Amino acid sequence: GVSFDVRPGEILGLAGLLGSGRTEILHALYGRIPFSGSIAIDGKPVAIARSSDARAAGVALLTEDRKRDGLLFNLPVGANITIGNLAPLSSHGMVREGREKSAVLAAMRALNVKARSPQASVAHLSGGNQQKLLFARVLMSAPRVLLLDEPTKGVDAGTRHEIYRLIVDLADKGVALIVVASELEEVIGLADRCLVVADGRIVDEFQRGEGSEDKVLRSITAAQAALQQQALAAGGGRA
Repeated sequence: GVSFDVRPGEILGLAGLLGSGRTEILHALYGRIPFSGSIAIDGKPVAIARSSDARAAGVALLTEDRKRDGLLFNLPVGANITIGNLAPLSSHGMVREGREKSAVLAAMRALNVKARSPQASVAHLSGGNQQKLLFARVLMSAPRVLLLDEPTKGVDAGTRHEIYRLIVDLADKGVALIVVASELEEVIGLADRCLVVADGRIVDEFQRGEGSEDKVLRSITAAQAALQQQALAAGGGRA
């Protein structure tokens, strides 16, 4: 029972504990896991059965684990940015090197990716620069809806604040953002509106300035207690 909307220029946070189902919600929206129900963009239904459908609909995902399913360590910095974004950089099925290089350099400047060159090894970058590299890739397609799973995981304090500014700037440009973060203070501080997720359900909602870590935990505890009571009642009925 998950149903919600997010508006252009809004940062929507999904707050919850580990295992609550927040990541699964993002993966369903991106076509990574099957779901039943419907998704609409600008009020028009879209069919998303796989990640390519999501990208075609203007939806992009920044994954939680950049080393496991984000970065391609067999490719250099530049190719990690353009992979999946080659169509606009190609003519007659051939990637135009000059066009690709210009796009890579522009993306590196925009995201302040610090690397010796586009041909540098990804493995030699700091965690913060690796994360900005992934941002550069997902933003190259100019998504209308951006799903961010742990966007500041494993980065230093300076990069963390750069990413916060980037998220706010994207919202100011009209991108709709859905953010998952394990640190409740982070998601509460970033989001214009927060949905509290527990056991795969949305159990509470609050606007910026109305929420706190304590409020989230109380909502989760109350929802779990209600589920336990329902289970006990159902068990008693069968007995």
